[in-house]
Amino acid sequence: MPWRKLGLRGLARVFIRGARPAGPYNHTSAAEIRAAVPDEVWRDYYKFTIVRNPWDRMVSLYFYQTRREPQPGSFHDYLVGNPARVLDNWRQYTLDGRPVMDGVVRFEAFDETIAEISRAAGIPSTVLDVFRAQSAKTQFRDRSFRMSAADAALIGSLAEPEARAFGYEGPPPWLVAEDGS
Repeated sequence: MPWRKLGLRGLARVFIRGARPAGPYNHTSAAEIRAAVPDEVWRDYYKFTIVRNPWDRMVSLYFYQTRREPQPGSFHDYLVGNPARVLDNWRQYTLDGRPVMDGVVRFEAFDETIAEISRAAGIPSTVLDVFRAQSAKTQFRDRSFRMSAADAALIGSLAEPEARAFGYEGPPPWLVAEDGS
């Protein structure tokens, strides 16, 4: 796999813009990368991912995926109909159910954790500005949305491995309806 031949601009295009060359692409799973690269690349390259609170991520995903529907179904129906989507990201950066990244950027603490990754991986900060510019589809989200306590519990049970691995204890308080319904 000619990772080094891609260069910084090529890597940014691959991981940010979704260009799909013969090799890594946006959302390439750890399993796909592991199968495609020599052992020394897997061992020696610094691997990192971006994680996001699973409850917050599911709300964002719901609004993004229903953005073109004139009458989207309820958030609850979306969750019940798509339970595997809760762990989509978990499957991206794990092998045999274990995270395999050397570092993690937390979406909700992006600047602090991207700086840590920059230092640890020796990545120039100018490259990280490309990551910093990503919007995570936030423009599609209804900021007044609040999930029910039941939906929060459902996500919690489905996202348990990811929440446990990265220390997420639940949804941000502002994301759950105050009356719990």
